[in-house]
Amino acid sequence: MFPRVLLPTDFSPHAARTVGCIAEVPGIEELVLLHVLEAGPDGEGARGQHSVEDRIRKALEGLNGLKQEIERPGLAVRVLVHERIHDDVAGTILSVAASGKVDLIAIGARGRTLKSLFLGSVSAAVLRGAKTGILVVHDRVLESGGALGKYCESAFGRILVPVDFSKPSLEMAGLLPRLAAGGGEAILLHVLPADLHGWDIPIARRSAGKRLAELAAALERDGFRSKTRIGTGEPAAGILMVAEEEDATIVILPRFGKREYVQAVGIGGTASEVAGKARVPVLIGNPPVQLDVVTRELDAGEFPIAGEIWLHYHEIRPDPSSDRIFATFVDGIPAAVARCRRHPDGLEIDGVFTLEEFRNRGYARLTVEALVQACGGETLYLHSTLELVPFYRTLGFGPIPETELPPAIRERYGFALGDLGMAGVQPMSRPAGASGLERAG
Repeated sequence: MFPRVLLPTDFSPHAARTVGCIAEVPGIEELVLLHVLEAGPDGEGARGQHSVEDRIRKALEGLNGLKQEIERPGLAVRVLVHERIHDDVAGTILSVAASGKVDLIAIGARGRTLKSLFLGSVSAAVLRGAKTGILVVHDRVLESGGALGKYCESAFGRILVPVDFSKPSLEMAGLLPRLAAGGGEAILLHVLPADLHGWDIPIARRSAGKRLAELAAALERDGFRSKTRIGTGEPAAGILMVAEEEDATIVILPRFGKREYVQAVGIGGTASEVAGKARVPVLIGNPPVQLDVVTRELDAGEFPIAGEIWLHYHEIRPDPSSDRIFATFVDGIPAAVARCRRHPDGLEIDGVFTLEEFRNRGYARLTVEALVQACGGETLYLHSTLELVPFYRTLGFGPIPETELPPAIRERYGFALGDLGMAGVQPMSRPAGASGLERAG
């Protein structure tokens, strides 16, 4: 599952115990021990060739000492010293991970400040920027030999798996047979949103229970003992509480949750908080994002979807008697919407809006393209803000004088008193049956 692992170390007692702990995780074929040379006492790089060589020699001695302690048949251990010159320590670790094509970065987490989410500044920065899986081992885990035995040698003995039924969380649950080939006990947890009310609560609980039971049955076929739990409230708080109650030996979850991964965030708030505060090791996976993007026309019963999006945009109200509405969904979540409204003397496009967290990924274009293909048998009119004129040109629209707008459409902008340019608006039209759509570079 994670054949090549990068483990940075600063030679502190905590870091040394982390090295011993990681070496016990099953499935590792190559472990790369990395030490990043810090800047000199004056805040600059160490001065003088002799000084740099001396520091590298001492670092290699320390790494080779650790290597001798943990090397065993089936586990290749390499040592690497990297001098920090321009990057910070975290940036250097991430650069080495990328160039070495590692599958997992294992970090020992120290620190108690809220700013670093209880991880320590370097570990927190690595967690935010990593493009691989991350295994976080807290110093709380490593305080005694008993903890080492429980959380290292039996890391996958009692696994807490939070599931929000997003693709990433389901993929992480599906990886358990590869992570722990010998089986173990899996606790599948779903935390219901805190804002559920009334009949929504038992309905959501039954649905979650059914889906968790299906996952548990699949894991049991692969040799796992499984149990399910359902909580309510903030996801991170619920995960941390259940980890304590169930005496879990590890928590595994993806970098992002149900909505976060479709927004292409670096790491979600739940994963970040759990990694920072858990008292057990936390394995954070980085599953590939394969979004299901669907653009289609809404039927009248779905118009409230557009209404909810338009609450963020001039509070436009959909009208089934005159409107055709098109939307783009990202893994079932509405991201962008556009409307074609029939006036007595023509068709107008308006209400083109993409939620902020989904912008700059082409969803507005997909939505307007679908609208144009469906409604473009007639001339289409719109009022574009000046900065969006180039965008609409690529969709076959061209600027026109305000006088060429049908009266019913022109009346909507009567507030401009015949000077739409001063209002920052450009009337545009697309001729009936215009052929093709121009793709932006």
